[in-house]
Amino acid sequence: MKKIILKATPKKQPRDKTGRWFYILVFVSIVTVGTTGYFIRTRDDAITKLSENSEIDMPDLSPAVTREQIHIDIPDKAEESQPTMVPEHLWQSDGVIPVSEDDQPEVTEVFEESVPEPTVPKVTSLIIPVNGDILKKHSDTELAYSKTMEDWRLHKGIDIHAPIGSTVIASAGGTVHECYTDDAYGITVIIDHGDGLMTKYSNLSSTDMVEEGHDIDSGSAIGVVGDTAEFEIAEEAHLHFEVIKDGRSVNPEEYFN
Repeated sequence: MKKIILKATPKKQPRDKTGRWFYILVFVSIVTVGTTGYFIRTRDDAITKLSENSEIDMPDLSPAVTREQIHIDIPDKAEESQPTMVPEHLWQSDGVIPVSEDDQPEVTEVFEESVPEPTVPKVTSLIIPVNGDILKKHSDTELAYSKTMEDWRLHKGIDIHAPIGSTVIASAGGTVHECYTDDAYGITVIIDHGDGLMTKYSNLSSTDMVEEGHDIDSGSAIGVVGDTAEFEIAEEAHLHFEVIKDGRSVNPEEYFN
């Protein structure tokens, strides 16, 4: 019979690597600290030698004004808020401070030169608006017979005989006040001559030659004779002409030269 002998072989323990790395780190730290200290010491020595052996003229950076030269008066807030006191003897009973004539400011009067407005010359005479004889005179108090209406009525203008198509001119300079068609006297133009004087031209063929608001010179053409006056259609061809002064009809013949 064979004998089996068992030998117990001790198990190898792994080396402790942690301890070895610890010593390496300690060594590196010592070397680093020593090297750093060496360079610091060398730098300090170099700076010390440079400051001892070198003379550098540094500019004077001190301010030009010293503290003794600066004097600023800062008023106290309490003093600022206090109103200026006026002696009692200067006050009047009504609370007004009297001011002497010497203390009063000098006042210079400025006079604006007035510019006179342009004056429009007054119209005192008129020219006949169309050449021809007077067929019917002005009548604002006595009745006149109307062939067309076959009755008696007032006639506030004059009828000047003129063939249809005859040129009608302005009796005086002025502004075209109104253009319209009258039920009785047909196409009509009114010219304002200022100073309350107006002239009225009726029984025209059209108003193409004038426009309301436009200025017109004396003797300028304003239209031609037509046959638009319904209330005078039975009369001979003519211009119905009126003169109005301050809103009242007047005799045009009194203004003719």
